[in-house]
Amino acid sequence: MKNQGQCGDCWAFSTTGNIEGQWALAGHTLTSLSEQNLCDCDHTCIQGVCDQCCDGGLLVNSFTYVIKNGGLDTEASYPYRGEAGRCKFSQQNVGAKITSFQQIAHDPVQMATTVANQGPLSIAVDAESWQFYNSGIIKSDCGTQLDHAVLIVGYGTKGSTPYWIVKNSWGKSWGMQGYLMVERGPDDMCGIDKAPITSVV
Repeated sequence: MKNQGQCGDCWAFSTTGNIEGQWALAGHTLTSLSEQNLCDCDHTCIQGVCDQCCDGGLLVNSFTYVIKNGGLDTEASYPYRGEAGRCKFSQQNVGAKITSFQQIAHDPVQMATTVANQGPLSIAVDAESWQFYNSGIIKSDCGTQLDHAVLIVGYGTKGSTPYWIVKNSWGKSWGMQGYLMVERGPDDMCGIDKAPITSVV
């Protein structure tokens, strides 16, 4: 389970997590990719919003960068430091490539279909209330001001409550060994339906 530490580069972790999953599902070896590669090298700007390592970024920007860059280096070749530095990308260390990305309909049914058929889904959420999460399904006290990027990796139903399984980037000691469950349905809990996107290998 990866940990972004004190750096606000959740967008990079959501990006690598999505591409790692898509790359493996396309028949390649599951490879841990470098968030530091994105932090140091990706300064893509779209509509005035730029990727800026610990100062935030957008998933559309980062996927655009990976396509133009010809892939991302492996985590092993370009380890995480949690702060911006000089770009050290090397084409010979690329661990995965994508050809495009797809923005998914803001609909929990369509999102679940995508997760089931195409694997992990990158999303932006309101995570202000997540700091004190330990376990269980988040059903309330969650806003819709998007401030954090994570990964939907599955879904299910407990009792009468449908939920998403979400992979965070705050380390294994947080939540349920780095994961949490958020209510799935028409109420768009934590803004989870607002910006789903996935890469295409």
